Amino acid sequence: MVYVRSVVKFYSSPLQSRAMAKKVKAAVKAAKAEIKRDVKKVKQAKKSYDEFMGKVTLVVGVLGFVALAGLGALWLWRRLHPATVPGIIVPRDFIGALIIAVFCASFIGSIVVGKGQALMAKRTGRKLALVLFFVLPVVCLIATIFPSWTARTFGLPPMDANPLYPFWLMVRWYPPVLVAISLLTVFRDEAQSSRGDIRRKPALKFALIVAPYIAIMVFQELSLKSELLGGALNSTLGAIGINTQLILAVMTGSRFQ
Repeated sequence: MVYVRSVVKFYSSPLQSRAMAKKVKAAVKAAKAEIKRDVKKVKQAKKSYDEFMGKVTLVVGVLGFVALAGLGALWLWRRLHPATVPGIIVPRDFIGALIIAVFCASFIGSIVVGKGQALMAKRTGRKLALVLFFVLPVVCLIATIFPSWTARTFGLPPMDANPLYPFWLMVRWYPPVLVAISLLTVFRDEAQSSRGDIRRKPALKFALIVAPYIAIMVFQELSLKSELLGGALNSTLGAIGINTQLILAVMTGSRFQ
């Protein structure tokens, strides 16, 4: 009887082990399936958010171009027939309204920059593209808005004391250089033939679309805004500009200082 029990125990033990292994395997398989479903939901949510941001950016950009056209027509009307212009349609601060219109129209440029980044991402790969087109602009944005905190936290020399320090040079010049390369990439893709010849119509279309974006860059990078804006508004626009639009470019398809 003891012998029979030993034999049953000997053969049942492997059976129990195999049953347990099957249960563990099934549990792991179920967990993997659950993780895949969660990842799929996150990707779908991100895709929906990117599409939403793309639509918002496009609408803001189009409204900016419409505002620019209206302000241009108003300026021309005031130059040719100033006495006939109703005072109610003339903005109190024409230059301020113009800056806001150009800023909104520049959002179309964010889409173009995003396209340029997407074209470059095909060569660099997703991981490197994430670092180049999102992580570094975020770092530049934070370091530009909070330079003292950044210097204290990471043991860096203060930006004002040592602006030529490699990190601060990167913070200062990386965003505009990245934007220039992104725009050049799209220009070569859309307005340049395989032989290097420039196609006139696509080139003119490209120039019209990115003109407000480039104007904002020049406006900030060359500090032209200091003559038109003052105090906190000047500092805020200068700090959030290029890095913000770089980040916006990532959201709308794959940047501001």
